[in-house]
Amino acid sequence: MTTKYRLYCQPEGSTASYCGEFETRALAASAADRQPRGLSEDQWETARRAGHCGGLTAPDSAGQEDDEPLLWVGEYCVIRAKYTA
Repeated sequence: MTTKYRLYCQPEGSTASYCGEFETRALAASAADRQPRGLSEDQWETARRAGHCGGLTAPDSAGQEDDEPLLWVGEYCVIRAKYTA
């Protein structure tokens, strides 16, 4: 099993925007400090099919995410994703 850490931007009352996936929790938290632009949830399927959408990628659908974020950094949250095989 492999574990990765996904970064999402989710301002209060908004849908999640995917900002990337990282090898460690610390790298994901550090990326949140830079407040990266994310891909809005309504564009994930388009990005998966095309490989990207405006240069941004979607979260890999093979990863199984935890139900709750590990931590919040302002409007950004880090969520653990586990991959089998």
